[in-house]
Amino acid sequence: MVIDAGIATDDNLKMIASKGYDYLCVSRVHLTKYTIDANAKTVSVYDNKKRKIELCRVKSERNNDYYLKVKSEAKKLKERSMNEQFQARFEEGLRKINESLSKKEA
Repeated sequence: MVIDAGIATDDNLKMIASKGYDYLCVSRVHLTKYTIDANAKTVSVYDNKKRKIELCRVKSERNNDYYLKVKSEAKKLKERSMNEQFQARFEEGLRKINESLSKKEA
């Protein structure tokens, strides 16, 4: 079963597993402590635009779930672009606030 992270709550995942289903979802938690087994293989797959995505199984201290480390240059570029756009909008907002504070009241 492939599910969206929005519905991948602990309760929903337990219910899915209790019904005997396996599932795949984006983790709702950001793993900061994990290890990569020395024997772990990195598998390369390609998206529909032929961009490389590297997958490697990792072990988490959190629980016994199966986690994959996903490395994608395309995703990295997209996130960088989104962060730059957010920063530019934020700085533009600060500039407008600064200008409005220095204007004389009518």
